Amino acid sequence: MAGNKVLSLNLTFYWYDLINSGKKTTEYRRYCHYWNKRFENNQYDVVIFHRGYSRNTIAFKINEIKLLKNKPNDLNEAICWAIELGERI
Repeated sequence: MAGNKVLSLNLTFYWYDLINSGKKTTEYRRYCHYWNKRFENNQYDVVIFHRGYSRNTIAFKINEIKLLKNKPNDLNEAICWAIELGERI
């Protein structure tokens, strides 16, 4: 993953296991200052998910990070960031 801009996220076991099984292909983050600062004008290539704070990890290429408005999501919020997962690496 040298040369790639990597986003590292810790997930609860439940969400990690859904992504690991392939049932969940999009990860959502709140629309707030913390995430806006990281996603606006930044291009991430890879996301690494950590199962809690354990050593268990999975990595995916990122197809797209986009702002969703008025769409249902895991956060039940009107606006959120959506990380569309690509190929598992």
